[in-house]
Amino acid sequence: MKVKSRSPHLTKIEGKSPIKGIQEVLYLSEKYQNREALEAEVDMWDATTAGRYSWCPRVAQYSHRMGLVQAEEALQMLTGVAIHAGCDTLFVSGNHDLATQVVVQTFGDRDPPAPSHPYAHLHTGFVENVFKNFLDWYPKHTTFKPLIVRLDELDLTDVLAAVLRVLPDERIILGESKLVMRFDVGEYRELIYSGKPDLPILMGQRLYIQDWKTSSGFLSAWYFEKHVVSNQLRGYLAMLTKLLGRQFEGAYIGGIYVGEHALETHTKAGKPSTITKFAPYGPLPFKSDHLEEALWNQYAWRQMAFVYQDLAKQHPDMYKRFGYPQNTGKSCQGCSFLDLCRAQPKVRRSIMLTKYVQRRRHFLDL
Repeated sequence: MKVKSRSPHLTKIEGKSPIKGIQEVLYLSEKYQNREALEAEVDMWDATTAGRYSWCPRVAQYSHRMGLVQAEEALQMLTGVAIHAGCDTLFVSGNHDLATQVVVQTFGDRDPPAPSHPYAHLHTGFVENVFKNFLDWYPKHTTFKPLIVRLDELDLTDVLAAVLRVLPDERIILGESKLVMRFDVGEYRELIYSGKPDLPILMGQRLYIQDWKTSSGFLSAWYFEKHVVSNQLRGYLAMLTKLLGRQFEGAYIGGIYVGEHALETHTKAGKPSTITKFAPYGPLPFKSDHLEEALWNQYAWRQMAFVYQDLAKQHPDMYKRFGYPQNTGKSCQGCSFLDLCRAQPKVRRSIMLTKYVQRRRHFLDL
């Protein structure tokens, strides 16, 4: 591979890609001599983190500052990661067997959860078969092509770091690449923003991004509605627009149901199942102003994160007893930290140790 000699700031990442012939490389701007220098200076900030601060400061503290994940939620997240990895492999390689293998390897060969577990159905065989059903479904419902460009087509001026997927002929596969970019938000305001777009695609001559959403809840118009005004999707589009200097029209979403009934073909009464297992949604049209608005949203919530940090320093006793303020109300519905907030403050530490796991997010390793 000649990628390494093209630039002193491109470094081959050790370890084999699940797709034969594809290599991951780390790009660093001239400002950073190595990854350690980047991570010492840059606090990775993405739409997921910003969304937690906008939802509830206490959720942001538990998830962003402390890295807590509910044990059950960790399994659900792993299912989504495995399906995403399989879809990426599928649309890049076109190899069904290889894509299925990636799903299994990513999820891991783990023992099924106990029957009382909220996600007891999420075991290796279940996730593998959901994906195999997707392989039967997608040919009749997808017409896009993954966008592939060459390294010299990328405008890396404002890219601080990136993990890029490279083919032997030095084409770049942007699907699942990780980007850390600099944006100007208003006058003299800088936002360092991280993102991992799922799959930039071509629909005819028009550019979109294709996002995959796994859900344990039923797929419906109500489910997709929450993504219609999406900081995440608009942030992805802002990054790719700047990186490629090309206009994107918006986004598509592919919903994949991974609930306990995902493999059922008939009801208990013997009738054919009417549950929607896979569902395309879109397009979601976004204009340039929408993208700027999303960056402003991210910038504003980044500033609020600093506010809460300063508040904790100004009131150390209250912070030690309670933590960041709680939003409450509708924010508590479905929250994975509800048990913590309901508990008496002095026993919350013990609940953290028994019901949650610590999972620090290292963006370039995601």
